[in-house]
Amino acid sequence: MTQTATDPRRVLVGVMLVLLLGAINQTIVAVALPRIAERLDGFGLIAWVISGYLVAATVVTPIYGKLFDRHGVRIVLAGAIAVFAVGSLGCALSTSMPMLVAFRVLQGVGGGGLISGAHAAIAQTVSPRERGRYQAYFSSMFALASVLGPVAGGWLTDALSWQWVFAANLPLSLAALLVIRERLRVLPIPGRRSPIDGPGALLLALGLAAVLIAITRAGQGLPWFDARNLGWLGAGAALLAGYAWRERSVEDPVLPLPLLRNRIVALGLLSQFLGHGLMITLTVMVPLELQLVSGLAPAAAATHLIALSMGPPVGSMIAGRTMAATGRYRPQQTIGALGTALAVLALAGAIWMDAPDWVAGTLLFVAGMGFGLQFPTTLVAIQSAAPVEHLGATIAAVNFVRSLGGAIGIALLSTMLLELLRHGAPELAGAAAGADVMRALTEAGADALRTRMQPVAERAFIAIFATCAAASLVVLALFRAMPERTLRG
Repeated sequence: MTQTATDPRRVLVGVMLVLLLGAINQTIVAVALPRIAERLDGFGLIAWVISGYLVAATVVTPIYGKLFDRHGVRIVLAGAIAVFAVGSLGCALSTSMPMLVAFRVLQGVGGGGLISGAHAAIAQTVSPRERGRYQAYFSSMFALASVLGPVAGGWLTDALSWQWVFAANLPLSLAALLVIRERLRVLPIPGRRSPIDGPGALLLALGLAAVLIAITRAGQGLPWFDARNLGWLGAGAALLAGYAWRERSVEDPVLPLPLLRNRIVALGLLSQFLGHGLMITLTVMVPLELQLVSGLAPAAAATHLIALSMGPPVGSMIAGRTMAATGRYRPQQTIGALGTALAVLALAGAIWMDAPDWVAGTLLFVAGMGFGLQFPTTLVAIQSAAPVEHLGATIAAVNFVRSLGGAIGIALLSTMLLELLRHGAPELAGAAAGADVMRALTEAGADALRTRMQPVAERAFIAIFATCAAASLVVLALFRAMPERTLRG
């Protein structure tokens, strides 16, 4: 079949490379972190190589949404890719850890527009009823990145140097720019060109950054309510209150809070916040459980995530086809949330019964399928319920709450894990930090301590996974409370 200029498959080809660029960035960098910290003598800042990018990308996501609505996806997405490329080049040329973190922040400023831009491009091309099918392609790209990223990162670091982990983004960025220049030419350019509310954008960005820095520090094992964290939280609350006050007098705010009056949008965003936070938490906690309880090496533990990564594309494909055929999304949401809850609860039972590895792999695949049934259907439901003129901002809001949910979920459950481990290690009680226990358990030669701590670690992870299952049941309740409207064909 000959493609026409408006064939959505032309746009899909353009955004898939953008998705790969955004999705592979975190997985390819994580493998190189120990080598980076060694070469730059910066173990104290190693966590911020990842966190700096995530905080920046999360903060700017709502602003990108408004830019998409104002100036169109093609030109704004090209700008995001260019900023991402400049940040990547700066990372590759960094000679100190603070310099690397600074360029990772710049890279995140560009990266914040990649995923939202890809979703917005498809939303402008495909009817709501058909969008679910395209979300399956998106999920497949994320699954590919989760497998390809660590392999590519390890090979580049060992065969060349850690700088090539960042330099590899440059040809990908150039290719993405050339492809979207041609493939996204068919996308509409909005007629509105009024400027964005600059003061509001600044208040929102700084407020979110302050809160996320506090959350990230807590997730790294620092006390939630130490003086510095309280300062960040207080500053964030004041800045966000200032944004809320200004939003009341601005005709077109950066993040249109009146959208939350729509029950589908409000409940959908809350379900995405909890659901994505649960998925990200699992990707962190499963390898930790395998290292702390089973004593596996990090690389071997990471391979068990393949089952979790393969589930979402399968679930998304099923959800997309059934949504296109029926115009409904609630059945897929319900089955997905319930399936995830039961699978994660069974995972806690598998730890308690010391079940074989294939049992855990099967349960992780089922949990991943549950996420695949939930996420694209909820995204399409939110898009369909929002006004067309706020489509970009709505998509950005979804990606924002997903990132925020991941950050808060990891921080809360990491704190829970660290406290449970700390109370189970009386010989380290004087050192106080649960992170010390975790570090001791994963060090070479820690077999004796790991053997003594295994029952404590097992109970800790059973509690973690039971908490995740309860969160999935809350998501199920949100889906049942969400109105359902038949999607347009």
